[in-house]
Amino acid sequence: MEGDSLVTVDDSRRYPVVDGIPCLIPDSAEPTHSGYRHVTEENTRQMRQRVSEEGVHAFIQAMIVATCGNLFRGTKLTDEYPIPDFPTEFEAGQILDVGCNWGRWSIAGARAGYRLVGIDIHLKSLICARRLSDRLLPSNKPVFVLGDARYLPFAPESFDGVFSYSCIQHFSRQNVELILSKLRHVLKAQGKSVIQMPNRDGIRSRIAIARRMSSVGTEFDVRYYSISDVMQLFERVIGKSKWDVDCFFGLNVHARDRKLVPPHKRWIVDIADIAQRVSKRFPSVARCCDSLLVISTKD
Repeated sequence: MEGDSLVTVDDSRRYPVVDGIPCLIPDSAEPTHSGYRHVTEENTRQMRQRVSEEGVHAFIQAMIVATCGNLFRGTKLTDEYPIPDFPTEFEAGQILDVGCNWGRWSIAGARAGYRLVGIDIHLKSLICARRLSDRLLPSNKPVFVLGDARYLPFAPESFDGVFSYSCIQHFSRQNVELILSKLRHVLKAQGKSVIQMPNRDGIRSRIAIARRMSSVGTEFDVRYYSISDVMQLFERVIGKSKWDVDCFFGLNVHARDRKLVPPHKRWIVDIADIAQRVSKRFPSVARCCDSLLVISTKD
């Protein structure tokens, strides 16, 4: 650190540090969708602005549907936020949360005792994540970094585990393969990745695909994969993989969030919870889930 900059060892490059967040997106990064440049321009403006405590809450409220799904449309947050239960597949150590946005999964991982590093391309979301973690966590607070998953600014084998939820599903197949290869690069040997992906054979997924007229998707659309396709992809790029049910009837429908969902939508959560329980006994039901967790081990 030199002043408000992070400087490379050979003094050849300097990166700004804003509100405690190193900004490490390379200038050469190619946009993945039309909104990418808008985000980088917004980041530049945000470097000259501050976010108030009221602004943190307002930002998370504005992002709740984008980060938690349509089920949360109409949710009015008060003092409680949808902080999930972190996966238990990881051994103790340092975990990278890719596409962390306002930090709900990073906070969940820190609460579970892991050392979390959250990365996202949106500076304001990271500032809000850091402020929220300061409020909710007495210790073991995550570190947040402005960066692009295609250009991870970390040394090889830096992490014991990698996690990502509701992020990689938005990229083209080519970029998904690139991102997975970068995740493998920063994983230690025998390190695990736990990544959420959509299942094209899920009930809600089939409806979404039909509405899209079977289009693969463009821009920041969700891309849907068959279970066999996603397993082949992850095993080829990262290593031995398995999958588990994440949820039914959407891409983030969990009983833990029931009280935060608008009352007229809670029946969806209840039915999804029943389907989740049934799927544990009947594998054929499990294959109809809408959202998967893909667990891979770097070989």
